[in-house]
Amino acid sequence: MRRLLYKKDKKGLGIGDIYPIVLTIALVAILITVVIYILSSMQTQPGFTSYMTTVNETGWANGTTYQVQAASACGFNNPALIVAYNGSLGPVIPNVSINSAGYVTNTTITKWALLNLSYSYYAGNASCNALSAINTNFSNFVPWIGIILLIVAAAIVLGILIRSLGGGGQQRI
Repeated sequence: MRRLLYKKDKKGLGIGDIYPIVLTIALVAILITVVIYILSSMQTQPGFTSYMTTVNETGWANGTTYQVQAASACGFNNPALIVAYNGSLGPVIPNVSINSAGYVTNTTITKWALLNLSYSYYAGNASCNALSAINTNFSNFVPWIGIILLIVAAAIVLGILIRSLGGGGQQRI
């Protein structure tokens, strides 16, 4: 790259300049991918999550499946259902389970309209939210790598055209 910056007699980029530029951009892309992977795997690690409990969450299921509100929390994992009521603290609903995505499922024939439940789960704290924001920002940068490569390719093509059509910088009278 240093060779590209200090050539004063160049009018544009040439074919020989492709390799170091593409290699640099590819290295940056690989590093961004590794960082995204590490940050996303750290979000659910101990120290980035806390044990939480929700009591008496009310929701309309209109059937036999309902997703808890906390399922959208950063690092939501390992939920455990404590109790589920049909209606506002009405009868306990038997055979109810909660899966890792936060969906509460009633395996009996009974359907509920208003669900009232208490559950515990692990979810991220401020550290998880910060890692999630960094991960999102890195992910939003990835499409720009293609645009940067397109601009570099255009600069190289223009450099070749200027060199071949410009006559090598000699003026004719």
